[in-house]
Amino acid sequence: MKLNQKCLCTNCNVFSSSLFSRLGNEEVKKLHELKTFHFFNRGEIIFHQESPCLGVFCMESGSVKLYTQEEDGKEIINKIQKGGDILGHTGLFGKQQYIESAKALEPTKCCFIDSTSMKEVLANSSTLMTDLILKMSQDLIESNAKTADMVRKNVRERLATYILKMSETTGESQNFKLQLSREEMASLLGTAHETVIRCISEFKELGYIAEKNRVLYVLKKDSLQNLSRYH
Repeated sequence: MKLNQKCLCTNCNVFSSSLFSRLGNEEVKKLHELKTFHFFNRGEIIFHQESPCLGVFCMESGSVKLYTQEEDGKEIINKIQKGGDILGHTGLFGKQQYIESAKALEPTKCCFIDSTSMKEVLANSSTLMTDLILKMSQDLIESNAKTADMVRKNVRERLATYILKMSETTGESQNFKLQLSREEMASLLGTAHETVIRCISEFKELGYIAEKNRVLYVLKKDSLQNLSRYH
């Protein structure tokens, strides 16, 4: 849903952690003029895999799952994005198509910059172009690391890693709201949902975690770190 309101980038709570944080004042003003503000309800599709890349989305708040769909309809979740993250940037070049789909996991606010405008901003800012290249390189590193984890870590270790990474997004509290179903978690971790259910039950019995009203609490961070080899 497109909204008429516009939030100044400099007033955005996540601007300092966004791709655009190193732009100069005049560049930020130009960016503000180019963007539009959008709101997505839980379950709403932001863009579809292989559809034309119309532009990029910078998330102000909420959470989004990025996923690809196989020919048999099976969904493979690649990543969960939060406020401050950018969506759709990998589709700006090459075939100029979105390489995956994006769906809101909760009410999500985004600023949208169309492809033509985004390329114009990039052409006039070597800093932003450099940061985008670094961002795409980091995406590739994370994708390769996830693939490596699928090979060298078992499901318990991968689940422990996922829990630790998600808990880091909440700062000191070490708890987070579960946005994914057990089946979606299984897709993200590359296993069966029955296995995820069994491992979560095991972690609860061991006192590593607790869960109430879809909020997961990390009770023994050191134990999860030792299990996951994630520090």
